[in-house]
Amino acid sequence: MLSAFFRFNYAVLGLFILLSTSTACAITASAAPSGKYSSLLSLVQKHKFAELDKQLNQLQTAYEAGKIGDVDLAEAFYTVSGTQSIPDAFYDEWVIRYPGSYAARVVRGEHFKRQGLLARGAKSARATPKESMDKMQAYFDQAVPDFQASLQMAHKPVISYLDLLDLSSRVATSEENRALFDEGLKAAPDSFVLRRKYMRVLETRWGGSLDDMTRFLGECKGTGLTPSQMNILQAMVYQESGWLAVQGKQPQAALPLLSKAADLFAGQERLLEPGAAAEVLGQIAYINLQDKRNEEALLWFNRAIGQIGDCFYCSYLYANRGLIHERLQQFDEALLDYMTAADLGNTYALNRLGHIYTYGEHVPQDKAKGTDYYSRAVAIEMASAPAKAQPPGKQ
Repeated sequence: MLSAFFRFNYAVLGLFILLSTSTACAITASAAPSGKYSSLLSLVQKHKFAELDKQLNQLQTAYEAGKIGDVDLAEAFYTVSGTQSIPDAFYDEWVIRYPGSYAARVVRGEHFKRQGLLARGAKSARATPKESMDKMQAYFDQAVPDFQASLQMAHKPVISYLDLLDLSSRVATSEENRALFDEGLKAAPDSFVLRRKYMRVLETRWGGSLDDMTRFLGECKGTGLTPSQMNILQAMVYQESGWLAVQGKQPQAALPLLSKAADLFAGQERLLEPGAAAEVLGQIAYINLQDKRNEEALLWFNRAIGQIGDCFYCSYLYANRGLIHERLQQFDEALLDYMTAADLGNTYALNRLGHIYTYGEHVPQDKAKGTDYYSRAVAIEMASAPAKAQPPGKQ
């Protein structure tokens, strides 16, 4: 059943993948993973395959024995797969050395999935060249066999189902997504991360609806989830309500809904998908930016950037905060944020720095440096044609 899900339809992608400052995908390469399992990265960097394989598979065994939860397990796997600086050959060698290893298969699949999303980029599907879509598809075609093979390598392959559901959400029908989710629950009936992922699958931007999400929230009651976990799912429903209000050009209606979501997950951000807290906080900040509530916007951007983790739009957060700093005449801080955003490939920040240095605004005039920033922006815009650079807001 699973193999039928994963040939991508560009019309479907064009309809449902709508990434901007107010939408997100959980997987990209904004920063190296950090957290309680960050020590695993040293094993990756030193190519200590035996110890890495042992530790990850021990965590899988601990999860199956009920000694750790699936949030911890997902974080551990994500820590190993969640950096783009490790070449494909590393993961291939790991699988060759340990062909029956659950950890090796899953991590290589997650690496390919991540590389596919990086190859696609963060623009809307309609603004993304077919060549980039084809590169994404090629990586996804490599990821799926690893995830499928891993299903037979563990008693509770919850991370495999988590990743397969992530991929299927981009192409499969709602019935197929539900069938895959139910199949995952048979393997891991008490899973929170699968329910969290399925709640994401039910979002309007992926072909679901607010009503679908609300019904599923009710379905999750009485399944053994903790109050904190239920709060996360409720926060996702509030976020969806806010997102819909934004899409309907009703930002003031969105603000209290997004604020309710932020209140529910405050102090429990680790239970969210990577980058999800920054997404909500960034939406609140952006609404305040648009209304020129600059001090309030700055507070929310600071919170969002503090929760970045990994998200497609992190460069927009820095660019927007740079804009706020400029409005508040905090020019040194603005320059630092623009430079951070520029290093992440944000064309608005690159163009803004080009202007600042060309005309000597707040800095000594340096036309050569200004030209360099402009040239970098043009190169990125040409590479992603027909996409056009959009400023994060108006001064």
